[in-house]
Amino acid sequence: MIHWVYDAELAHRLDPDAAILRQIAAAPDRPVAFIQFRTKKLSHGQSLTWIRPLRDLLRSLNPGILLLANDSATLAAELQLDGVHLGQGDGPVAAARALLGDSAWIGRTIRSDAEFHLAFPDLGRAGVDRLDYFGMGTIYGTTTKTGLSPKGPEFLRPYTALCADRIYPIGGIDASKGAELRSAGARHAAVASSILTAQDSLAEVRSLLRALES
Repeated sequence: MIHWVYDAELAHRLDPDAAILRQIAAAPDRPVAFIQFRTKKLSHGQSLTWIRPLRDLLRSLNPGILLLANDSATLAAELQLDGVHLGQGDGPVAAARALLGDSAWIGRTIRSDAEFHLAFPDLGRAGVDRLDYFGMGTIYGTTTKTGLSPKGPEFLRPYTALCADRIYPIGGIDASKGAELRSAGARHAAVASSILTAQDSLAEVRSLLRALES
């Protein structure tokens, strides 16, 4: 599955009329399973204003796509989204689960072995402690986030051996990296800029999905 991090700053520059977002969401084969709204540089109120019409648009085009907030379970709850992606500093899973409910999708950023082993038990727990997936990176060089050293796809191998269905590599991923990620055991991927910068956005995401599934 493909998890698309739809970043507000990137969208403002590369998809100001949401044409690419519309194209991907309207595709009948649903090549993107998740869309995460990332609003790092916006206030809470600005995030609500930016996300709300996009949420309504996406649900009208393809209600099967899961919509997540970045960092804030409160934002996800106010917008009635399908879940939240939590960074390491965004509070406990239990608090997000209690606020969003049992059916919400909750993910956690993982950038080290120590972070993985602290969070791994939550993948198997029922109720308020349950995590649904890990966003793991940074795998390749990326301009979306600065100051992060790429770890390479081999970083994934010990973790995909344990729980491949729950691992979403992130960082500098595009269709050309799909086969390499698959060789490291990845079945999914999270992408941000590659869909927006591709000459053919729909072909890009379909190509990545095929490489991961082959």
